[in-house]
Amino acid sequence: SQWYAATGFEYGSSAFDAFNPSGFRQARVGYKARSASLALGRQFGNWGDLRYTVVRQSVTAQQTVPHDPTLTTEKINVGALSFTVDSLDTVAFPTRGTLFTAELQRRMTGAGGGGPVPTRQAVQALKAFSAGSWAGHLYGEWARNQGEAQSALGGFLRLSGTTNDSIMGSRTALGRVVMARRIGAMPTALGGDVRLGFSIETGAAYGPDKPLKV
Repeated sequence: SQWYAATGFEYGSSAFDAFNPSGFRQARVGYKARSASLALGRQFGNWGDLRYTVVRQSVTAQQTVPHDPTLTTEKINVGALSFTVDSLDTVAFPTRGTLFTAELQRRMTGAGGGGPVPTRQAVQALKAFSAGSWAGHLYGEWARNQGEAQSALGGFLRLSGTTNDSIMGSRTALGRVVMARRIGAMPTALGGDVRLGFSIETGAAYGPDKPLKV
Protein backbone atom coordinates (compact mmCIF):
# COMPACT_ATOMS: atom_id res chain seq x y z
CA SER A 1 0.00 0.00 0.00
CA GLN A 2 1.14 3.54 -0.74
CA TRP A 3 -0.63 4.70 2.44
CA TYR A 4 1.19 4.54 5.74
CA ALA A 5 1.12 5.55 9.40
CA ALA A 6 4.15 6.34 11.54
CA THR A 7 4.56 7.15 15.23
CA GLY A 8 7.41 8.95 16.96
CA PHE A 9 8.52 9.67 20.51
CA GLU A 10 11.18 12.21 21.37
CA TYR A 11 12.93 13.71 24.39
CA GLY A 12 15.40 16.57 24.18
CA SER A 13 17.33 18.90 26.47
CA SER A 14 19.14 21.95 25.16
CA ALA A 15 20.01 25.59 25.75
CA PHE A 16 19.43 28.54 23.44
CA ASP A 17 20.72 32.08 23.52
CA ALA A 18 18.23 34.94 23.21
CA PHE A 19 19.29 37.91 21.11
CA ASN A 20 17.98 41.46 20.93
CA PRO A 21 17.03 43.07 17.59
CA SER A 22 20.62 44.37 17.22
CA GLY A 23 21.99 40.82 17.35
CA PHE A 24 23.56 41.00 20.82
CA ARG A 25 23.16 38.09 23.22
CA GLN A 26 21.01 39.07 26.20
CA ALA A 27 20.07 35.80 27.94
CA ARG A 28 20.36 32.03 27.83
CA VAL A 29 17.36 29.77 28.28
CA GLY A 30 17.40 26.03 28.94
CA TYR A 31 14.68 23.78 27.51
CA LYS A 32 13.50 20.26 28.16
CA ALA A 33 10.93 18.88 25.75
CA ARG A 34 8.96 15.66 25.39
CA SER A 35 6.79 14.93 22.40
CA ALA A 36 4.78 12.19 20.74
CA SER A 37 3.69 12.31 17.10
CA LEU A 38 1.45 10.42 14.72
CA ALA A 39 1.79 10.84 10.95
CA LEU A 40 -0.62 9.63 8.27
CA GLY A 41 0.58 9.90 4.70
CA ARG A 42 0.80 8.66 1.16
CA GLN A 43 3.97 7.90 -0.73
CA PHE A 44 4.17 8.68 -4.45
CA GLY A 45 6.48 6.13 -6.05
CA ASN A 46 10.06 6.76 -5.01
CA TRP A 47 9.99 10.53 -5.51
CA GLY A 48 7.43 12.16 -3.22
CA ASP A 49 5.46 12.12 -0.02
CA LEU A 50 2.34 13.83 1.36
CA ARG A 51 1.64 13.58 5.07
CA TYR A 52 -0.33 15.06 7.95
CA THR A 53 1.30 14.94 11.37
CA VAL A 54 -0.16 15.60 14.83
CA VAL A 55 2.33 16.35 17.60
CA ARG A 56 1.67 16.51 21.36
CA GLN A 57 4.51 18.37 23.08
CA SER A 58 5.39 19.42 26.62
CA VAL A 59 8.14 22.04 27.00
CA THR A 60 9.74 23.22 30.25
CA ALA A 61 11.90 26.35 30.12
CA GLN A 62 14.14 28.14 32.61
CA GLN A 63 16.34 31.19 32.17
CA THR A 64 19.86 30.22 33.20
CA VAL A 65 21.82 33.42 32.37
CA PRO A 66 21.01 35.59 34.24
CA HIS A 67 19.62 32.94 36.54
CA ASP A 68 15.89 32.90 37.18
CA PRO A 69 14.59 29.99 39.32
CA THR A 70 11.13 30.26 37.77
CA LEU A 71 10.11 27.31 35.60
CA THR A 72 7.49 27.60 32.87
CA THR A 73 5.80 24.56 31.37
CA GLU A 74 3.68 24.62 28.25
CA LYS A 75 1.71 21.81 26.64
CA ILE A 76 0.70 22.23 23.02
CA ASN A 77 -0.77 20.29 20.12
CA VAL A 78 0.49 21.05 16.63
CA GLY A 79 -0.85 19.89 13.28
CA ALA A 80 1.40 19.94 10.21
CA LEU A 81 0.63 19.23 6.55
CA SER A 82 3.69 18.72 4.35
CA PHE A 83 4.48 17.78 0.77
CA THR A 84 7.97 16.60 -0.20
CA VAL A 85 9.70 15.78 -3.47
CA ASP A 86 13.08 14.12 -2.94
CA SER A 87 15.31 12.67 -5.66
CA LEU A 88 18.69 13.48 -4.09
CA ASP A 89 21.38 10.82 -4.37
CA THR A 90 22.59 11.40 -0.79
CA VAL A 91 21.73 13.60 2.17
CA ALA A 92 25.29 14.44 3.31
CA PHE A 93 26.50 16.12 0.10
CA PRO A 94 24.12 15.63 -2.83
CA THR A 95 25.58 15.75 -6.34
CA ARG A 96 22.38 15.21 -8.33
CA GLY A 97 18.65 15.39 -7.80
CA THR A 98 16.08 17.77 -6.38
CA LEU A 99 14.57 18.41 -2.97
CA PHE A 100 11.37 20.44 -2.53
CA THR A 101 9.35 20.75 0.67
CA ALA A 102 6.23 22.80 1.41
CA GLU A 103 4.84 22.75 4.95
CA LEU A 104 1.98 24.32 6.85
CA GLN A 105 1.95 24.14 10.66
CA ARG A 106 -0.82 25.29 12.97
CA ARG A 107 -0.99 25.18 16.75
CA MET A 108 -4.18 23.42 17.72
CA THR A 109 -4.15 24.13 21.49
CA GLY A 110 -2.09 26.12 23.94
CA ALA A 111 -2.06 29.35 21.91
CA GLY A 112 -3.05 31.50 24.88
CA GLY A 113 -3.22 35.27 25.09
CA GLY A 114 -6.25 35.61 22.83
CA GLY A 115 -4.04 36.65 19.89
CA PRO A 116 -3.66 35.08 16.45
CA VAL A 117 -3.27 31.31 16.42
CA PRO A 118 0.43 30.57 15.87
CA THR A 119 0.93 29.23 12.35
CA ARG A 120 3.91 28.71 10.09
CA GLN A 121 4.27 28.33 6.34
CA ALA A 122 7.62 27.31 4.88
CA VAL A 123 9.03 26.38 1.48
CA GLN A 124 12.47 24.87 0.83
CA ALA A 125 14.03 23.97 -2.51
CA LEU A 126 17.42 22.47 -3.36
CA LYS A 127 18.90 21.54 -6.74
CA ALA A 128 22.12 19.52 -6.76
CA PHE A 129 24.51 19.39 -9.71
CA SER A 130 27.95 18.09 -10.67
CA ALA A 131 30.55 18.74 -13.37
CA GLY A 132 33.58 16.49 -13.38
CA SER A 133 35.26 16.60 -9.97
CA TRP A 134 33.12 19.58 -8.91
CA ALA A 135 29.69 19.31 -7.31
CA GLY A 136 27.35 21.52 -5.37
CA HIS A 137 23.83 22.77 -4.96
CA LEU A 138 21.56 25.80 -5.15
CA TYR A 139 19.27 26.27 -2.16
CA GLY A 140 16.43 28.62 -1.30
CA GLU A 141 14.20 28.86 1.78
CA TRP A 142 11.30 31.08 2.85
CA ALA A 143 9.24 30.96 6.03
CA ARG A 144 6.35 33.03 7.36
CA ASN A 145 4.97 32.92 10.90
CA GLN A 146 1.83 34.31 12.46
CA GLY A 147 1.27 34.86 16.17
CA GLU A 148 4.09 34.29 18.65
CA ALA A 149 5.98 31.81 16.46
CA GLN A 150 9.28 32.88 14.88
CA SER A 151 11.84 31.46 12.48
CA ALA A 152 15.61 31.62 12.91
CA LEU A 153 18.74 31.86 10.79
CA GLY A 154 22.38 31.62 11.79
CA GLY A 155 25.10 28.99 11.87
CA PHE A 156 26.83 26.78 9.32
CA LEU A 157 25.31 27.14 5.84
CA ARG A 158 22.54 29.26 7.35
CA LEU A 159 24.57 32.49 7.20
CA SER A 160 27.91 30.95 8.15
CA GLY A 161 29.92 33.01 10.61
CA THR A 162 26.91 34.06 12.67
CA THR A 163 25.83 32.42 15.93
CA ASN A 164 23.28 29.62 15.63
CA ASP A 165 19.69 30.93 15.59
CA SER A 166 20.85 34.49 16.33
CA ILE A 167 18.75 36.09 13.55
CA MET A 168 15.05 35.77 14.30
CA GLY A 169 11.88 37.21 12.86
CA SER A 170 8.33 36.49 11.89
CA ARG A 171 9.57 35.94 8.32
CA THR A 172 12.90 34.68 7.04
CA ALA A 173 14.49 34.24 3.62
CA LEU A 174 17.71 32.40 2.80
CA GLY A 175 19.57 31.60 -0.39
CA ARG A 176 22.94 29.95 -0.98
CA VAL A 177 25.17 28.30 -3.55
CA VAL A 178 27.68 25.63 -2.51
CA MET A 179 30.57 24.37 -4.65
CA ALA A 180 33.18 21.77 -3.70
CA ARG A 181 35.90 19.84 -5.53
CA ARG A 182 36.66 16.20 -4.87
CA ILE A 183 40.22 15.89 -3.57
CA GLY A 184 40.22 12.37 -2.16
CA ALA A 185 38.18 9.46 -0.91
CA MET A 186 37.68 7.44 2.25
CA PRO A 187 35.74 4.23 2.87
CA THR A 188 31.99 4.72 2.60
CA ALA A 189 31.57 4.04 6.31
CA LEU A 190 33.84 7.03 7.04
CA GLY A 191 32.10 9.44 4.71
CA GLY A 192 33.19 8.57 1.17
CA ASP A 193 34.44 11.48 -0.94
CA VAL A 194 36.60 14.19 0.61
CA ARG A 195 35.82 17.63 -0.83
CA LEU A 196 37.17 21.15 -0.51
CA GLY A 197 34.90 24.02 -1.43
CA PHE A 198 33.05 27.20 -0.53
CA SER A 199 29.58 28.65 -0.06
CA ILE A 200 27.99 31.99 -0.87
CA GLU A 201 25.00 32.80 1.34
CA THR A 202 22.53 35.62 1.76
CA GLY A 203 19.46 35.94 3.94
CA ALA A 204 17.63 37.96 6.54
CA ALA A 205 14.76 38.06 9.00
CA TYR A 206 12.01 40.59 8.45
CA GLY A 207 8.37 41.30 9.21
CA PRO A 208 5.49 43.74 8.77
CA ASP A 209 7.30 46.34 10.89
CA LYS A 210 10.81 45.44 9.70
CA PRO A 211 11.71 45.75 5.99
CA LEU A 212 13.70 43.04 4.24
CA LYS A 213 17.42 43.84 4.08
CA VAL A 214 19.93 41.17 2.98
